[in-house]
Amino acid sequence: MSKTVAILDDDPLSCEALSSLLRADGYCALTFGSVNDLLRSGPERFGCIFSDIWMEGQTGIDLLEILAGQGNMPVVILMTARFDRDQAAHAMEIGARAVLEKPLSAERVSELVALYCPE
Repeated sequence: MSKTVAILDDDPLSCEALSSLLRADGYCALTFGSVNDLLRSGPERFGCIFSDIWMEGQTGIDLLEILAGQGNMPVVILMTARFDRDQAAHAMEIGARAVLEKPLSAERVSELVALYCPE
């Protein structure tokens, strides 16, 4: 697995905060503002992907569905400020490894990235 982590969020401040946390843990973090930008970059090269659920245009759920349809599902961890149990359950059914509620717990992020994106 790669130590490079993708962060997908249409909020630049959220991207920067998570990116700083991941860099402090020794990871290379690349940020993207849209699903299309991430898909064009080649999502298979990332050890894991942190994606917001609610974004302008395509959502984190859309990303999961697209990746699942491609047959090579990378590790995807979803984040949301509007947590909904049914939506989280659906996300897990289609391939998300976790759904985190914002604001993110630095400890939980570090734990998940160490689990899914080891050296």
